[in-house]
Amino acid sequence: MLNAIRISFAIAALACAANLARAQEPACQLTRGTTAFALDQLAYVKVKDLSCAPAAPRKGLWFDGMDTGVRSIGCDDAQKFLVFRVTREQAGAGTPSAQTWNALLSNPFGTGAKNNYERDVSVILKDEGGANPFVCAPAKLQVLDPTLLWLGGGLVVVVLAGLFLLSRNSDLLRDSGPFEGSGERPFSLARVQMAWWFVIVFACYILLWLVTHGLPVMSASALWLIGIASVTAVSASAVDSGKKEAVQPSAGFWRDILTNANGVTLYRFQNLAWTVLFGVVFVSQVLAKLAMPEFDNSVLVLMGLSAGAYLGFKVPETHVNQPAAAGAPPAPDLKAGYTPSP
Repeated sequence: MLNAIRISFAIAALACAANLARAQEPACQLTRGTTAFALDQLAYVKVKDLSCAPAAPRKGLWFDGMDTGVRSIGCDDAQKFLVFRVTREQAGAGTPSAQTWNALLSNPFGTGAKNNYERDVSVILKDEGGANPFVCAPAKLQVLDPTLLWLGGGLVVVVLAGLFLLSRNSDLLRDSGPFEGSGERPFSLARVQMAWWFVIVFACYILLWLVTHGLPVMSASALWLIGIASVTAVSASAVDSGKKEAVQPSAGFWRDILTNANGVTLYRFQNLAWTVLFGVVFVSQVLAKLAMPEFDNSVLVLMGLSAGAYLGFKVPETHVNQPAAAGAPPAPDLKAGYTPSP
């Protein structure tokens, strides 16, 4: 009798465990060989107890408890799976879907190449309005496509390498005024600034294209920053070309862009400092918001004032110390014969 009771309890325990396992089994999961959700690709999600009746509402795709704006585009009643096309097309600016994708895709390089640029996400399917949720098995979201990353990254590397080689072997980033003697022309702060903003905006545009799989919108601030740098470079070139005296050979990159005949100048230093600062802020905002940033008008005015001050002081300046002419008489000593009073 006792053995029969024990056997009954064991059978009941096994039945409870089986029921609990079935209850904890996810109601849906990725299928048909797919291992991760990826932008601009189809995802097939197998769903238990799926009904493809004409009146059945479409299911929405939710990642980490956030609505992605993606809705099912197909339903297979026989094999019990839904078809989704993962896209950001429904994520208009300022919408909850846009905020969802910004959160999911931000810091794309934080996932790492070892993880195939994929991050773990929880997945839920819901009817329109958030009703009748199906909790799916955890899945992965591919933040960066490795193939596109190699393509876009290679393009950026080629541009950077071309800019570096041209700057070493030509006067691409150097002053354009009259030049005599041996050596190389000095580097131009205005042209370096122009190249700085070109590289930043170019690389950020490629990055946004890689992450969002769409053509990024060029912000007004990005255009203004490129425009300010371009106008500054053109104006500085005109100032250099109008000078009669020949510029002296290069004294090194940092000395060329930061000094004149009197040493390091404040107007050059502050122009460089603001340029570097807002360049770093620009890149960080692109990574955080996945969009070209819009700076406050005061920032653009500050960059314009900094460029104007640089051009104003550049008109009378001599770029580097000019050596004294051979045989020239020494400068008079204004203190000669002067004896301080006791």
